[in-house]
Amino acid sequence: KTGKGFKFFRIYAKAKNGKLTLVGCRLFLVSPAPQISLSSQIDPEEYNKWIDLYEKPSPAEKIKITTLISQRKLKPKIGIILNGKSPYSDLVTGTIKSVIDQYYTNWKLFITSVDTNSYDDNRVKSLQNRLISQDSVQFNFASTKVDADFLIFLTPKDRLSPYALVEYILKLGNNPETKILYGDDDHIHLGGYRTNPHFKSKLDKIRLLNLNYIGEVFFINQELFNQLGGFSEDELIDPYHDFLSRATVKCKSEQILHIPRVLTHRVEILSQNNIFDNKKRELTLKRNIP
Repeated sequence: KTGKGFKFFRIYAKAKNGKLTLVGCRLFLVSPAPQISLSSQIDPEEYNKWIDLYEKPSPAEKIKITTLISQRKLKPKIGIILNGKSPYSDLVTGTIKSVIDQYYTNWKLFITSVDTNSYDDNRVKSLQNRLISQDSVQFNFASTKVDADFLIFLTPKDRLSPYALVEYILKLGNNPETKILYGDDDHIHLGGYRTNPHFKSKLDKIRLLNLNYIGEVFFINQELFNQLGGFSEDELIDPYHDFLSRATVKCKSEQILHIPRVLTHRVEILSQNNIFDNKKRELTLKRNIP
């Protein structure tokens, strides 16, 4: 019978002559599919105490960071692409500021927009276009205009921590064959109060196939991005989940690394990160399952 509740199954083996033999029984509980959530159960006050104690760099640590960067012989070019045509474009100023505030400075920020805008920092460029505002469409368009070693894709809902690029570069220095890096993230409220940290695991290809726990902000080799043909523009699937699923087939496990630091903050008032779109997740899984 169908429906929810306890179900009792008898399992039979059928011989060539058609005879059935009972080989076992199983009792199952059928329940509604749970919603998948990345919301943290950590108390917000305790989390902000942790931030004050362990995350914010002291003046001495800031000097150390600057020294580490200056001592690096290779300083990869980072192209950061921001979808300025997003429905949340009124939040774009905060995203731009989080990029300008980076300790690592060899980056360029490309903002897709309807009109050509000018910015005080000459590393910030406007990419005018009349394409639809969908993230995957804007990111694919902009990536053809960018010449960099690595790419990061942002929406106006995203904020980078000041040391995000430093962490990426230092990790890359110790692992030069790396193709993709990703960190932890949390939510940030208007005013700067942070909640709901999402502490991730190292790469788990089986888990990633079922659920995009890496998220939407990651650091990727531009050559690999181009080889994979960029993001899918199919509106029926999750472009980030689909792209990362394809990337794990192309890359070795040791080329996709996790950095156990909170590197990205997502504006809470507009966040859709706590509940996944199960329909898109299922379609993405079916498209990428081996």
